[in-house]
Amino acid sequence: MKINIMVSFKVIIKIIIVNIVHSIQNICNCFFSKKIIIHYKKPVNNNFYNEIMRRLEFFLPDNKAPILLTTNSFQYYFLPYPILTFNVTNNFILKLYSFRSNFYNIDQYHNPKDGWSWFKFTYSQSLEKINLEKSRSIFRKHIENLRVNNFTKAYLFGTGPSLPSAKKHNFNDGFRVVCNTIVKDSDLWKKINPHFIVAADAIYHFGFSSHARAFRNDLKKRLVETNTIFVYPSLFHPIVIREFSELEEKLVPIPFNYKKEANLNIVDSFFLPAVGNILNCILIPLGCTLSKNVYLFGFDGRAPTDKLFWANSSDHSYPEYIDELKISHPAFFSYFVPNDKQDQYVKQVHGDILEKNLQLAEKMGWEFKMMHKTWTPTLQKRIINSF
Repeated sequence: MKINIMVSFKVIIKIIIVNIVHSIQNICNCFFSKKIIIHYKKPVNNNFYNEIMRRLEFFLPDNKAPILLTTNSFQYYFLPYPILTFNVTNNFILKLYSFRSNFYNIDQYHNPKDGWSWFKFTYSQSLEKINLEKSRSIFRKHIENLRVNNFTKAYLFGTGPSLPSAKKHNFNDGFRVVCNTIVKDSDLWKKINPHFIVAADAIYHFGFSSHARAFRNDLKKRLVETNTIFVYPSLFHPIVIREFSELEEKLVPIPFNYKKEANLNIVDSFFLPAVGNILNCILIPLGCTLSKNVYLFGFDGRAPTDKLFWANSSDHSYPEYIDELKISHPAFFSYFVPNDKQDQYVKQVHGDILEKNLQLAEKMGWEFKMMHKTWTPTLQKRIINSF
């Protein structure tokens, strides 16, 4: 009996030693070879691995680092390599991970901002460092060249159902700023002849979906046609420069800042406010940078019968790809446009936030003029009747 106990004890000790050595080897391997750690919790569906790899291939197509999938990544917690989580819903664990600078929640089923997490990860891994001084120089020089026209207005264009009627009007007396999927319409693009095109959404404009790819394909065609520069958050630059390298002199990535208030002069303070929706984070700041008189066209707002965020002009959007977006990012849609309260997002970003930013600018001498009917109360107050 004594011999058996001694044998069992030796076996236990051996197992412990082997496990310790194995853990030390894992740690050493992580220190001396770059890894990407994906911490996931079961159960996951059968397509889990393939879907993760599909997205990783888009965001890091030249990745050479081994991908380590694990259901327990705490042995790697203090190592310097990125940890991505999927189906990890324990709030304590997620809070613990949040103290790491290189933690990314890529779970499209539970994290409504999974698209942004992928871009933060890509940005951190990118070897293509952004030259912000060059970006600022392109931006400043472009504006200086336009100043010779002595424009007294800045026109901002949304993609609402009213946008097609812009073809009836002349906007050549002002700076012209258009946004995202207007690029689908070559005729309107040439009619407006924009000085700036802006986009800011991770999944609609810069991601791996058919919607985002269609936007970027059309954008590339439009940028060749006119003297227009592309202004966008620098977070998306690794993808943009990869696909638009031949148009680098037309690219203006600008970093986000922690502030929520609209930046009224991007030339002097080269940042974008960290607030949702393109009207708040780029269009208003850019319009205010260009002129004290800002005119808005194509911002119809959300009608009571609209679905999801709001209606877009069918000539200037890609409705055929929306279902794919909803499948690829289910938490995004269930969080921002829940079935029982689909207007909550627009009430927030086009309500108090927009009103506060416009009032702040108006106290400092700016004027904002909505050029047609809109469902947005903040803009209804500013409709002009002479147009």
